[in-house]
This record gives sequence, structure tokens and C-alpha cells, in this order.
Amino acid sequence: MKTGRRAPGKIARPRPNTKGTTMLVWRGVGFLVVLIAAGFYFGGQLLTDRFLGAGYWSANAWPAAAALFGAGALSWFLGRRLNKPARKDAGDHRRTWTHDLLFVRMEWWAFPLAALAVAALVLNFTPGNAARGAKAAGQETVKLAK
Repeated sequence: MKTGRRAPGKIARPRPNTKGTTMLVWRGVGFLVVLIAAGFYFGGQLLTDRFLGAGYWSANAWPAAAALFGAGALSWFLGRRLNKPARKDAGDHRRTWTHDLLFVRMEWWAFPLAALAVAALVLNFTPGNAARGAKAAGQETVKLAK
């Protein structure tokens, strides 16, 4: 007869997840925020360099800001659509989950992305200068090491 007590000297093991869901960093399709942001950023670079000339992306701040703002807008609308509450007459079939990334709902990621876009404009962040600065810092480190 089991009394629910452990035998002396036995270590309690954590119970496996019995609900059938696992959450690492995202829940549902929340990982799409990262894919959307990366897609807009790299797609913006490709289109900007293709139609406005090679190196335009690296020399100007507004294309990166526009790409981040576009990613935020798509995340907002897609998140609102996916996290829309189910109808009350759905009964047992009502959704009980949300789509989020790092415990933040998908639509709310629009605000950090928009803030990054504004910061890129205000600080005049040009992707080319950031890359050149990192390369120069690496070369300076190599010189100091010699």
C-alpha cells in the first residue's frame, strides 16, 4: 500500500510535463516575430541596394528604420489576428494559449521594434558605419596584441 511518501535516501525527480506542451522561448507561433524582423531587415537591405544603388543601405539610416517599423507593423497586425479571443459559444474548443515570444504577446513586440526604428533615425544609425566600426576595433585589438 502506497502512502505517497518517499523511501529514505531517495531523491525526488521532477515530474515530466504531462500537459503535452513545452515552452522554450516562445509559445504558439511567437517565433515568427524574429523571422519577420529578420526578413524585413535583410529584405530591406536587398531591395534598397537593388533599386537605390549598391551601398545605399550602408550609408543611410532611414532604410533600416523603415524595415524595423514595417516588421513592427506586421507583428502587430498578425499578433492581433492570431491572439484574437475565441467566440464565447465555442465551448470546450476555446483557445487557452497565446502566441508570444519571451513571455510577451506577439502584437506587443511592435512597440520595441518601433522604438528601435525611432532610435535608428534619431541616432542616425547607419549599418555600414557599425560594421566599419566593429572591423576597426578588431584591427586595433590585433595591433595591440602584437
